[in-house]
Amino acid sequence: MKVLMIGPKRDVGGGVSTVVNQLYEVGLDKDIHLKYLYTMKKSNSVIKGFVALLAIIKCLFIIPMYDIIHIHMSYGSSFYRKSIIISISKIYKKKIIIHMHGSEFKEFYFERSSNIQKKYITSILNKCNVMLALSEEWKETLSLIMDDKKIRVFYNGVKIPTRYIEHYNGKNMIFLGALGKRKGIFDLIVAMKKLVKKYPYLHLYIGGDGNITEVKSMIEKYNLNANIEVLGWISGEVKTEYIMKSSLFVLPSYNEGMPMAILEAMSYGLPVISTYIGGIPKVIDDRHNGVLIYPGDINALEDAIEFVIRDHTTNQLLGQSARVKIENSFNLEKNKTKLIELYESMFDLQGDREVLM
Repeated sequence: MKVLMIGPKRDVGGGVSTVVNQLYEVGLDKDIHLKYLYTMKKSNSVIKGFVALLAIIKCLFIIPMYDIIHIHMSYGSSFYRKSIIISISKIYKKKIIIHMHGSEFKEFYFERSSNIQKKYITSILNKCNVMLALSEEWKETLSLIMDDKKIRVFYNGVKIPTRYIEHYNGKNMIFLGALGKRKGIFDLIVAMKKLVKKYPYLHLYIGGDGNITEVKSMIEKYNLNANIEVLGWISGEVKTEYIMKSSLFVLPSYNEGMPMAILEAMSYGLPVISTYIGGIPKVIDDRHNGVLIYPGDINALEDAIEFVIRDHTTNQLLGQSARVKIENSFNLEKNKTKLIELYESMFDLQGDREVLM
C-alpha cells in the first residue's frame, strides 16, 4: 500500500501544514509507504503558479506509482489546483481521499461561484472515494454539495506534549492565527482597549501573519503598545515558549472548521475563549474547559476574558480540563491509527463495499 499525500509546502504557516507535520511527528511515514508532494509555497503569484504547474506535471508521472491519493484541499485557488490532480488520479483509477480544510468553502461554493462553477465543483468532489470533514457541521454543509455517502467526519488531532502549564497568573493571553477579520483579531484588540483600564497588567501576545500593518496601527491608535506584543508568525519551540508564558488562549473567529491552534493550546493546558462556529463546540465545553461566545459580540468577549483571568483557581481548573479533553478525544496517535485503518480499508476495497472508519 503506497500513499501519495498532497498539500502545501510543509514550512508554510497555517492549519494544513500543521496537520501534515504532526502526522509526520507521530511517525505516519514510518508505518506506511508515504510520499508528500507540495503544490503551493509562500511566494509571489508568479512563483506560486510555477510551483503548481510543476506539481501537476510531476503528478502525471508519480500518481501511477501509488495506490491512494490523499489530497488536502481548501477553497479558491487551492480547490482549482487540486481539481486537476483529482482528475489525473481518476484517469489512473486511483483511490482518492479529499481532506477538506477550507473554512470558507461554503461561501466559496454558494456565494462566489457561478452555476457553471458549482457544477464543476460538485463533479470534482464526487470523484473522491472518501471526503474527510473536520466536523459534523462541515459534513452537513458538504452534503449539500456532493454525495453525502462519501463524507466521513475526521476531527483534527494533536500530539500530546510532555510539557504543560502549571502556573496560571491570569496576566498573559495569546492569540495564534491569520491576522484578519475572519479570526476576530480586531474584535480582540477592541476588547483589550476596555479591559486594560480595569486590568492594566493584562498582556496579549499576537502570533500570526496577514494584516500585520493594520493590526499594529490599531494597537498604536488605542495606545496599547505596552499591553500587546505582535510576534509575527511563530512556530516550533518559539511558539511553545509563548504558550507556556500564557494563562489563556483567545480566538474569537467568525468562520472555522476545527482550528489546530485551539487543539494545540488546550493540549498544553490553556483554557480557550472562542466562538460557536464549525467544530469548535465539539472540543470546548462552555465554562468547563473554556468559554464560548458568538462571533462579533465584543461585550461578551470582554466578559469571557474577565471571567477567566480574575480568578486563578477558575483559570487553572479550566486549563486542566482542556488538556484532559484533548488527551481523551483529540489525540493525534488515535487519529493516525484511524487514518491507517481508512487507508487499509480502501486498499482492500472490492467493488462497492462500504469504506468504514
